[in-house]
Amino acid sequence: MKTNLLLFISVLLVSQSSAQTWSLRANVPPGNRHYAFGAFCNGKAYIGTGMVTGLMSDLWEYDPQFDTWTQKANMQSATCETATFTVVDKVYVSGGMGNTLGLREYDPSTNMWTQKANSPGSSFWGVGFTIGNKGYVYGGGLSGFYEYDPLTNSWLTRAPFPASYSFPFAFMIGNKGYVGRTGAPGFYEYDPVADTWTPKQNFPGLGNAGVGFALNGKGYAGIGSGQVIYEYDPVTDSWAPVNPAMPAAVRGYGVGFASNDKGYFGTGMGYHDFWEFTPPFTTSVNEPDNSALSIYPNPTSGQLFINTGQSKTESVEIYNAAGNQVYIQTVASGVTPISMDRQPGGIYFVTVTDKAGNKVTRRFVKM
Repeated sequence: MKTNLLLFISVLLVSQSSAQTWSLRANVPPGNRHYAFGAFCNGKAYIGTGMVTGLMSDLWEYDPQFDTWTQKANMQSATCETATFTVVDKVYVSGGMGNTLGLREYDPSTNMWTQKANSPGSSFWGVGFTIGNKGYVYGGGLSGFYEYDPLTNSWLTRAPFPASYSFPFAFMIGNKGYVGRTGAPGFYEYDPVADTWTPKQNFPGLGNAGVGFALNGKGYAGIGSGQVIYEYDPVTDSWAPVNPAMPAAVRGYGVGFASNDKGYFGTGMGYHDFWEFTPPFTTSVNEPDNSALSIYPNPTSGQLFINTGQSKTESVEIYNAAGNQVYIQTVASGVTPISMDRQPGGIYFVTVTDKAGNKVTRRFVKM
C-alpha cells in the first residue's frame, strides 16, 4: 500500500477571522492610466508603461506599509498591452506594442531592466502567470502559449490555448494556471505536468477587459466594464460574487495582482485609483489528523517543522497565497525545520511529494 501522502484539500477549523474589506490607497502617478502592467514582488507593488498622456515607459513602485509611490527606472522603450509574471524576486514583462516578441526582466534590488530571450511567438493583449519557478504567457488572440525558464533564459512552446481572447485575465492556484475573459464564454485550467487545458465553469460576470489575481487558494476576477468582482473556488469549480462589492467606478483595461495576503485592483480607462482588498484572514488553524504529514507550530512566528513520519519524501515546497514559490528543498523522512523569518505574515501552502509522486498539501499561517 502506498504511503498516505494523498493530494487533498485541507479542512480548516477557524478560531478567529475578519470580514473581507476594500480600502482606497494612494493614486497611481502621474495620472489616469490604462493598458499598463502590474505585479507584486519582494513586498512591493509595481505598475508601469501603458497609456497616460501617450505611450509610456515609466515604472512606479508602491510601498504598502507607507502607502507611497516611488518612481523607478524606465523600461528600455515605451509599450502597452503586455503580459506580466513574477518569478522569485524579479518581474518579467513580455511582448506589447512595438516589441511583441521581447521579454524584459526587472530586478528590484538593482533597479535595472535587462533584455532577455525573445518569445517564440508574439504577445499583444496577452496575459502571464507563474507556476513554481517558470513563467507562462498566452499571447492573446490566436497567439501561442509559452513557458519561460529564467534559469536557462529559454522558452518552450506548450499546448495551445483552446480559445481566442483579447485582454484575458489569469491567475494561478496551487500548481495550476487559469485563464478566462470577462464577458466571454470559456474559462480554462492549465496543468503544466500534463501540458493540458481543461474547461471549467464559465466566468459569470459581464463587461470587458477585466483583470484577476489569486489569494488564499481562491481566484478573483472582474471589474472590466462591469463592477462586480467574482471569487472562484477550484475545489467546487464555482464562482460567487464578492461581497461587499468593490466601491469603485466601472472601467476596463486596469491591473490586478496580489501580495501574500492582499489583493490589488487599480487604474483603467479614465482612472488612476488603487484599491486594496483584504480577504477573511485566519489567525488560528487546526487540521484533521488523517495523514502521516504534520506541520507545527501552526500558526508560526518564524520557525516551522514538517514531520513526514516514515514516508520516503522527495521534496518540500512552500507557496505564498499569491501562488509564488518561496521555498523548495529535497528532504529525507522525519522532521525538517524550515525558517519563515524572512517571509511576511499571511497564509502559505506546503506541498510534500514522495518518491512515488504522491502529494499532500497543507495550509499554515505565518504571524
